[in-house]
Amino acid sequence: MISYTLVPATSSPPNTKSYRVINDMPQIPKAVHDAKVTIEIELTDFENGVEALVHAPLGIVQKGDWKIEGKEGELVLVVKMEISCSRLLMGITKGKAESNHPLMGNSFKEVLKTEELG
Repeated sequence: MISYTLVPATSSPPNTKSYRVINDMPQIPKAVHDAKVTIEIELTDFENGVEALVHAPLGIVQKGDWKIEGKEGELVLVVKMEISCSRLLMGITKGKAESNHPLMGNSFKEVLKTEELG
C-alpha cells in the first residue's frame, strides 16, 4: 500500500468508515492498467467482526466478511469472500485477496490481545 485517506461516508450505516487507498500492483500488466491503482474501501464494524466492500478499477468488486466465532472453546476467524471481476483479472484479484488474509488475521489477533489486556 502506498497511502490511504479517510473519505466521507456515503449512505452507509454509522459504524462504517470509507477509505481511498492507493496501492501498488506490479502484477497487473501495463497494457491492462497502470500498476498504481486507487481503490475505494468501506469497512463496517460489527460486534464480532468486520465487513469489507472494495471497489477497484476495471469493474472489480470484492466483499469480505471477517468474523470471530467461538468453536469448541476456541476463537476461530471465519472468512467469507466474494469477488466479481472479469476472468482476465480473477487470478490477480484472488491472489491479492489471499495474500492479504494473514495481514487481516494478525490485525484481529492484535485487537483481541488489546481487549484481553485492557
